[in-house]
Amino acid sequence: MKNNAIDLANRELEIAIAKSEYKRIKIFITALLLGLLIMSFNFFVIRDTTQFFKNENTKYLIMAWFVVFLTYETTGLAIAGWFLKRKIFVPEFMKAGNVIIEASFPGILLAILCYVEHTVIFLDSPLMFFYFILIIISSMNLEVRLGLITALVTSGTYFLVTFWAIHTFDPQNQVLHFPPILYYARSIFMMIAALSAVYVTNEIKNRTRVSFDFIKQKNEIEMLFGQQVSKTVVDTLIANNFSSDKRIVSILFMDIRNFSRSVENMDPQDVIKFQNVIFSPVIRIISNYKGITNQIMGDGLMATFGAPEKDENHAENALQAGLAILKKMNELSSKGAIPVTRVGLGVHTGKVVMGNIGNELRKQFSISGTTVIIAARLEQVNKEFDTQFLVSSELYNRLNHDKYHLEKIGHVKVRNIEKEIEVFKVA
Repeated sequence: MKNNAIDLANRELEIAIAKSEYKRIKIFITALLLGLLIMSFNFFVIRDTTQFFKNENTKYLIMAWFVVFLTYETTGLAIAGWFLKRKIFVPEFMKAGNVIIEASFPGILLAILCYVEHTVIFLDSPLMFFYFILIIISSMNLEVRLGLITALVTSGTYFLVTFWAIHTFDPQNQVLHFPPILYYARSIFMMIAALSAVYVTNEIKNRTRVSFDFIKQKNEIEMLFGQQVSKTVVDTLIANNFSSDKRIVSILFMDIRNFSRSVENMDPQDVIKFQNVIFSPVIRIISNYKGITNQIMGDGLMATFGAPEKDENHAENALQAGLAILKKMNELSSKGAIPVTRVGLGVHTGKVVMGNIGNELRKQFSISGTTVIIAARLEQVNKEFDTQFLVSSELYNRLNHDKYHLEKIGHVKVRNIEKEIEVFKVA
């Protein structure tokens, strides 16, 4: 199950990378279209640049280069979109081949221009900047190895074309504005720029992975606690990073009286229906009063108020939830939704240990400690006094006594607890 979760996270990351690559191609196509428009305007409207060319076909070669490059990128966009739509990953050899071809295009144009015009002057042309556009956009590949390929191909092709052009068309260094070494140095700067893009790529990918890990962790928490707690509580668990803690909380236990006798003659589906009719509103009530339902035990449940989300009014909320549960049981019985049903409630306030226990196969948000035992025992003490709702003095002392008037029963001895518990009757 854990491996499946990791595989799912990796798959989602790969899909994010594929989406980034799709956007990268679209941006590159936009840049090529703008370049084509600028060149068209320059060649056929202004015409100043065409006077510079020795060969009248040079401008058409440049336009043809843009068209071929655009056609290639548009085809690549269609292929990437096809893979992305079907959530199929592009094979690595296709990615690498595409990067090599893209990174070679500027060098091809530079070589063609130098060859057709028989000059090295194009080494100083604006085509140089196109290399850096390609390098910058390449960071959206989100693949370090593809960035390294871009670095090697762009700097390597520029160096080779520069070396060839200088030795072929300007061996005496009479045309170039700077010493040849400075032109060769451009390939080094190009490599540095490309490696910087690789670093940025790696940072973006790592941050993306962290984001996906966070989302995966949050999804796991929501799946784990989704049936127990609200979204607010889930966010609290994430903020606290699952940490164990000791905290004073209020624990509520509820028991359906004579449950076994009530359902012994029912069909299984009727038993489940009976339980759902009772527990569904009870769980909703507990949630409404900022509590969580820790366990459902067939004929009863345990709920916690004040954890994992801190709540200074956990004692009052637990009391109010208990009163609302009794009221709801009376409503359901009076409406005939369930047979006349009596429940017992016990609430105690004290310190507990809370945390996430289990393994990758089964986990549970656990509340443990003497406080839990006392709350469970208080619920059972109802049978001795023929009551329905008992609370401890620890909870009672946290209430506004002007608002609540509880009847003191006295100190009682509960099983497995040495100290007697002072008990109050709520209803």
